[in-house]
Amino acid sequence: MVAAHIHSLLHCNVNSADLSSAAPFYEDLLGQVIGMRTTADPVDGAALGMAGLNTTLVWFFYDARGPRSAPAIELMDWLDPRAIGEPPADLHHVGLAAVGYAVPSLADLRAGALDKGYRVAADGDWPLGSSVQPVVRLLDVDGVSVELHGASGDAVTSPLFSHLRITVRDLEASVRWYGLIGFLPSDRYEDVNVAEGVVSVASLRPAADPSLSLELTSWSTPEVTGAPIGPANHVGFYRIALAVDDVAAARAELAAVLPDVPQPIWVPLPGTKLGGVTVLFLTDPDGVVVELVERPRKAMTARA
Repeated sequence: MVAAHIHSLLHCNVNSADLSSAAPFYEDLLGQVIGMRTTADPVDGAALGMAGLNTTLVWFFYDARGPRSAPAIELMDWLDPRAIGEPPADLHHVGLAAVGYAVPSLADLRAGALDKGYRVAADGDWPLGSSVQPVVRLLDVDGVSVELHGASGDAVTSPLFSHLRITVRDLEASVRWYGLIGFLPSDRYEDVNVAEGVVSVASLRPAADPSLSLELTSWSTPEVTGAPIGPANHVGFYRIALAVDDVAAARAELAAVLPDVPQPIWVPLPGTKLGGVTVLFLTDPDGVVVELVERPRKAMTARA
C-alpha cells in the first residue's frame, strides 16, 4: 500500500451558526447518532489558520453503521470567534457542494423534511456513482446542501453516508490530484443536462472503502464561479478529513510530487478519548482543504 493513499473518509466538517439548532436535521431527520463530542476548551487556532485561542464545540454524527464503519458529519459550533457568513447558494460555486446519503425511500424522507420545516432545494436526475438517478437536495438550517438518493437493495433501512459532491474548475486536474492520495476512477459522465445546467462528473472511490464516492463535478453551463469558503469559521463545508496509516510517510511521498507540502501538526480534540490527532493539511487544485489524519487501518476494522 502506498503510504500517501487514504483508507477511509473520517468526516466532513460542517460549520454551523448554532449547533443546537442545526443538530436535529442530522439527528432527527436523517437518523444520525452522536458518536463523539468535544468539550469547549480553548485551543490554539493556528492549525486552522485562526489567530489566538479559539473555542469550538464539535459533535460527530454517524449513521447506523457506527464510527468504525461510516464517515461522520463533524458539526462544529464556533463559540469564540463566532461563525460568519453563509454557504454559497449555487452548486456551481467552487468547493464542497453537498454531502450525500443513500436512503430507503426518497419520497418518504422528502415528505418528512417538509413536515419538519426544512427546505427542498431541488429534485431531479443527477450523475451519481454508476448511474444518472433521481436526487432530492435538502438544505439544513444553515443552508448546507444534503443530497439524498435511493439505496439499492433492501438492506438499507436508514440513511447511510454515501458521497461528497465537489465542484471543480478543471475536472482532469482534480481527478489527477485525488488520485495521488488514493482515489480511483469509477464512473464518468460528460455533458449531462440537469435542471440547474450542464455538468460533467467523475466519480472516484477509495480502494479501501468502495461504499464511499467523491463526485467531482464541473459545469459547462453556467460557468463555475467563486472559491472555496473561508476562513475556517465560515458557515458551511470547510474541509474533509481522510485517514492514512502514517502521516509523516504520506507527507514524504506527496512532497516529491506536490509543491509546498507543509509539515504535519498535532490538533487537539479536547474531551475525547483520542485527545488529539496528527494531521497534514493539504489543498486540492481549487483550494478545498483536505486533512490527512493519522489513524491506523486497524482502527477502522468494520469498513467495507
